[in-house]
Amino acid sequence: VFASAYVQDKMEFGDLVLNLGLRYDYIDADSYQLLDPSLPELAIQPGTFAMLSDGLSHSKPVSLVTPRFGAAFSLTDRIVFHAQFAKLIQQSRLLDAYTSWRQFALNVTGYGYVPTNLGPVRTTQYEVGISQQLGEYASLDLTAYYKDVYDQTKPQSVSPASNSAIGGYFNYVNGDYTTTKGIELSFQMRRVNRLQANASVSLQDGQGSGSYSFTGGR
Repeated sequence: VFASAYVQDKMEFGDLVLNLGLRYDYIDADSYQLLDPSLPELAIQPGTFAMLSDGLSHSKPVSLVTPRFGAAFSLTDRIVFHAQFAKLIQQSRLLDAYTSWRQFALNVTGYGYVPTNLGPVRTTQYEVGISQQLGEYASLDLTAYYKDVYDQTKPQSVSPASNSAIGGYFNYVNGDYTTTKGIELSFQMRRVNRLQANASVSLQDGQGSGSYSFTGGR
């Protein structure tokens, strides 16, 4: 179950325009996880690999409120400064959260990755820029941005208790991190005498601890 609601208010104070918003997200993946990761055999029947409900628990729903902020200020009649800030969330890949019962049991016994209560991926992003009107029909915009993405999915090694009949296995947790920053220059010209033009060029740098959920966080 995924549900969300959003409210926004726009305020104008002379040359200053503000957009303020709040978003509410409710995420309930309703997936299963081991009740005691150190004793996985409590959820798996030896020999048949049947799942035992007493050794499983449901994932917990997540509720979050995230802000949005945008501002634009006219420096002159042809130059506008703009800035934005936002926090965003998104459910982790459902492929990492769900699997069949038999595959779940096989993965716990050493054949793959075990789904767990994965939380959402969280993003914080900033953006500032300036727009210049060129003549009556064209504009030039220079924007710089910075984005942090954290709580991405990564594998984690789990060592069961010493009295467990099952050896080590892997599960998924939220932990990988990515930073992206860059600048973009764009040119726009509205239609004049049947001619319209839009062009942009950008430079971006992205770094992170893992490129996707199987990389192991390097």
